[in-house]
Amino acid sequence: TIKLVYTHREGEVYRVFPSDRHQWSYWSKMDPNEVLLFKTFDSETAPGVAQFALHSAFEISGQGDAPERQSVEVRSLVFFDDDAIDLAPAFRAPHLTPSPDSDSRVSLVDRKIMPQIPGQY
Repeated sequence: TIKLVYTHREGEVYRVFPSDRHQWSYWSKMDPNEVLLFKTFDSETAPGVAQFALHSAFEISGQGDAPERQSVEVRSLVFFDDDAIDLAPAFRAPHLTPSPDSDSRVSLVDRKIMPQIPGQY
């Protein structure tokens, strides 16, 4: 993981190493009215249920006058039972926490790359 330390909070993002176990897909002919939805985390640990889904983006050269594509990222938490009712009653979203900076990228004060755990992908 990469630990991100801001003036008003800390967070983590996953760092990915190449693996033959990864499966990648590419949707090249999506229409503007189509949406791609994918799950990035699942707490379910049953066999056959993916816990994480990597995603990425890249530029494609030689597109000529093709209209520029747009990407909108939306994150949400979905709970399927009542266990989450009192999960975090005092939680306040980090972006709503007062900060001296209006842009959280400006308030980043440290970035720590954690060591890779052998056998982890």
